[in-house]
Amino acid sequence: ATPITSNLTVTTAAGGQDAFILPAVEVGAGPYIVANPSATTAQIFPRTGETIQGGSTSAAFNVAQNKTASFYKTAALTWVAILSA
Repeated sequence: ATPITSNLTVTTAAGGQDAFILPAVEVGAGPYIVANPSATTAQIFPRTGETIQGGSTSAAFNVAQNKTASFYKTAALTWVAILSA
């Protein structure tokens, strides 16, 4: 997975899924915004041992095509995601 290194990431995959990993940051960090204008789903992974939106540990959060998601670190091992409509 490609590390997220800025507060805005725009996916660019044309033929396959993009995968990204959220940064190692302190509680309260965010938003980290992922915009996905591509034709495929983007996978966003937390760091090892972390969760996103109550999912399984280290499991990806999917951002469907033409959607945008914002990620916030709310606890030591927890991220919250807000997905566009």
